[in-house]
Amino acid sequence: MPESLDKSKGQQKAGSSEKLRDRLGSAKKVAARRLPAWAYKFTEEKWKLRSLLVVTSVIAAFMMAPKSYHVGALVVGEPSQETIVSPITFKVIDEAATNKNRDEVLRSAPPVYDFDEEMVHDVQAKISSAFTFMREYQAAEEDNRAAEEDKARDGKTPPDARPAPTKPFQPMDDAGLKARFEALLGTNVTQASFVALKTSGFNARSERDLRSLVVPMLLRGVVLSRELLMRDAKQGILIKTKSKDKLEPLKDLSTIYDLKEAVDLINAEEIDPYDDSVLTQSTKKIATDLINVNLTYNREKTSVLRQEALASVKPVFFQVVKGEQIVKEGEPVNESHLRKLDGLRKAHPAYSTYLIIAGFSLLLVIMTTVSFYFSRTYFGRSKDAIKDALLFCILIIGGIVLVKFTASLSILFASATSSVNARSILFAAPI
Repeated sequence: MPESLDKSKGQQKAGSSEKLRDRLGSAKKVAARRLPAWAYKFTEEKWKLRSLLVVTSVIAAFMMAPKSYHVGALVVGEPSQETIVSPITFKVIDEAATNKNRDEVLRSAPPVYDFDEEMVHDVQAKISSAFTFMREYQAAEEDNRAAEEDKARDGKTPPDARPAPTKPFQPMDDAGLKARFEALLGTNVTQASFVALKTSGFNARSERDLRSLVVPMLLRGVVLSRELLMRDAKQGILIKTKSKDKLEPLKDLSTIYDLKEAVDLINAEEIDPYDDSVLTQSTKKIATDLINVNLTYNREKTSVLRQEALASVKPVFFQVVKGEQIVKEGEPVNESHLRKLDGLRKAHPAYSTYLIIAGFSLLLVIMTTVSFYFSRTYFGRSKDAIKDALLFCILIIGGIVLVKFTASLSILFASATSSVNARSILFAAPI
C-alpha cells in the first residue's frame, strides 16, 4: 500500500513538472510572437551569455569607478555629512603662497614715468624768442626815435639821401608790449619784473641766467611729489621718452627734482653778487614760473608691465595623495576643505567618471570574453557556458563587494589605532 502511494505521488510530481515545462514552452512561444525581431535574439543562448557578461561588466565598472564630489554640497562652517577620501592623487593651488609671490613681483616691478624731453627744447626756444623779439623791438624803437629826431632837426631829407624803404615801425604801448612778451615766453610776468628787464634792455646776460636756472633742472627731471615717487619706486623707475621706444632704468632717484624743491633751489641760487638785485629777483621769479613738471607717472604702461609680470608668476601647488582624507564626517567645513574638493573636481570632473566606467566595462567585457573563449576551446565547457558565466559574474561582483567592505573596515581600524596602516588592511581582502 505505501509503495503504491509513493508511486502515485511520483507520477503526480512528474505530471506537474511536465505541465510546468509545457506552460513555459507556450509562454516562450507567445513571447516570441509578441517580441520584435531584434528583441527575440536575446532569447537565444549566445545572446543571453553576452547580455549577462555586458550587464555584469557595467555594474562592476560602476562599483569600481571613483566617486565624483561636488563642492556645492558643502558649506563653510557646517559639519560635513560624510567622510570624503581622495580617489586620486592631484594638485591644488596654494593660494597663500601664490599670492605672496604675486605681491613680491608687484613690489619689485618698477613704475613707468614719461619724461617730456620736448619741454626742455620748448622752454629754451620760448626764452630765446621772447628776449630776441624785445631786443629787436627796442633797437627798432631806438632807430625810429633817432630818425624822427634827425627829421625834426634838419628838416626834409634830400631825395638822394633817403635810406632804402624798410618795414614801417609800429609802436606798441607798455601793456601791449608786455602781453606780447608773455605770449612768446609762455608765462605771466609781473609788472616789476617786466620793467626791470626792459630797463636792462633784455640783455643777453639776463637771458643766459634765466636759461641756466631752468634748463638744467628740466634736463634732470622735475616730478610733482618726491614723496609719492619714493613710495612707489623703491626698486627704481623706468623712463619712457617720446624719442625712444625703449624703457630706460633710472635707479638713482636723487637726480630728480621735486617741483617745490626746484622752486626753492632757484630762489636760493646766487647768480652774480654784482648784478642788480631787482633784475636778479625778476629773473628768478620768471624762472620759477617757467619751471614745470616734466616727469609724470604713466599709469597705463605701468599697469601693462605689471600684468605681464603677474602672468609670468607660476602658481604654487601642494599635493593631495590618493587615499588621503579630505574632510571627516561631522567635521566643520573650512576654506581649505573647499579648495581641496575644488581641486578634486577639476582633476576628476564628472564626465571623467563616465569615461572610467566605459573603460572598465570594455576591459571587463574583453577579459570575460577571452576567458569563455578559452574555456570553450580547451576545456569543452560549451554545454555549461551559462552556468560558468553566472558563476564568474557572481565572483566578480562578490569580490568587489568584499574589497569595498574591507576598505570601509580599514578606515575604522586605522582611526582606532595609529599602529595599523589603512592601506595594509586592504591586502587582507583577497585572503
